[in-house]
Amino acid sequence: MSNMYKRIKNDPRLTKKKESKVAGFFARLKGLLKHRGRNPWKINLNKKRTPWTQILAPILIITIPVCVMMITDNTLMRLPDLYKYHLLSSEILSERMITADENKVAQLISDYMLHKTGKFQMKEDLEYMPDDLFTTSDGQMMHHIRDLVDIELMVGFLSLIVTIAIITYLVRRREKDLLLKSFYLCLPIFVIMQIVDVFVLMFRPIRNRVFGIPKADDAVNLLPALLNHSYFRLLTLAEVALSVLLLGLIYYLVLNLSGRKSMFRR
Repeated sequence: MSNMYKRIKNDPRLTKKKESKVAGFFARLKGLLKHRGRNPWKINLNKKRTPWTQILAPILIITIPVCVMMITDNTLMRLPDLYKYHLLSSEILSERMITADENKVAQLISDYMLHKTGKFQMKEDLEYMPDDLFTTSDGQMMHHIRDLVDIELMVGFLSLIVTIAIITYLVRRREKDLLLKSFYLCLPIFVIMQIVDVFVLMFRPIRNRVFGIPKADDAVNLLPALLNHSYFRLLTLAEVALSVLLLGLIYYLVLNLSGRKSMFRR
């Protein structure tokens, strides 16, 4: 039998059924939605992402100890409590026959460190011709100490912001084990920084160079006599205790964020 369809395009067995325009539009739309996240010009569609969690987590090893140390030092050296305790316990003003209230002297130092006053000076509590307590050299020394503490405050505040940002990022990425591991790794750095801080505060030549303490006679300058070796020993003990307490609070926070609350119930 001869073929009834001599032209192939007219053969209904080989010719596809034409789709309507509406069906064709929805078919193309479905294909676009299926491949909407792909870029046809990229050769490697499975490109690896940057491991930000592995990059940011080690930064906590440095920022947590720095943040704790700087905030602790600023708290102790700006508030008047430590100065009051030292002046009352040592009785330096009474031994030097200076008529002045220890609380007022401690408050003056605190106000100057907090930038509440720009003049580091006060007079004796005498009605007739009271003398100035501090010399020009004392004012220069106090100004140098305040500048040093201001730098520590900026470094500590920046470290605090970075620490909060990284911890928030790790928690949102559910990298809680990595957060806890980073905190454990920061503990040796914290111990090393504490040892260095104790060495600087207790070793007199380095302490005098860092805090700008002059080599003049203490009988002339009152401030070196007030901030003597006994004060820096007290400051060292207070810094170690307060920094350990603050680090313990951070540890408790990290344990709660990483889901380790049950450790305290055992």
